[in-house]
Formats: sequence, structure tokens, C-alpha cells
Amino acid sequence: MNDYAGSLLRWFVSHYGELYGPEYITYNVHNLVHLASDVTRFGCLDQFSAYKFENCLQAIKQQVQNSQRPLHQIVNRITEENALPIQTQIVSSRTLFEICDKDQTSHVRWIVHLNRRL
Repeated sequence: MNDYAGSLLRWFVSHYGELYGPEYITYNVHNLVHLASDVTRFGCLDQFSAYKFENCLQAIKQQVQNSQRPLHQIVNRITEENALPIQTQIVSSRTLFEICDKDQTSHVRWIVHLNRRL
């Protein structure tokens, strides 16, 4: 069964350019040629698929605002999210200052600044 799947995948990849246009052939399309042998080598697709990480990748991509220094932007966004307490309801700036400890004052200023933007 795996050999048959492999032959179908090889046929699909070899005719992909005719079906969709050669400009749409990508590395991912080529990787389909190796899929059947990877299943033979590593087992069921679920055991080595990266599909479950796709949603996480989408969330990470949303952290990037422009093409300059994307890793730096992602690290900054994650650091900001981890440093700030999650507030589930809208509160006034005064209430926010009362809630936060004195060592979190810089974070409070940042939240208030964002609050004014909204």
C-alpha cells in the first residue's frame, strides 16, 4: 500500500507543473516525493508531522509587524506578554495603579500608554 501511495505521489509531483503552473512548484511540493519513504522509516505521519505546531506558528507570525529583525520583535512581544499580568476586565488607570505592586510601575506606565491609544 505504501509503495502504491509513493507512486501516486511521484506522479502528482511530476505533473504538478502541468496542472498548476511551474511557478507554483515549491520545496514543499518536492517533499511529497519523500513522504512514503518517510512513513516507512519513521512510522505513522502523526508521529513525525509538524502539523500540530502550525497554529503556534500562526500566532508567532502575528507578533511580527514588519520585515526588519523579526526574531527581535517576537522575543520582545513574548517578553512583554510574560511580564504583564493579564487583566480580564477594563479598569481605569487609577485602579490599575492600586492593583499593581510598586516594582511593576514601569509595566503599569506601559499599560496606561496602551490604554490611551485605544
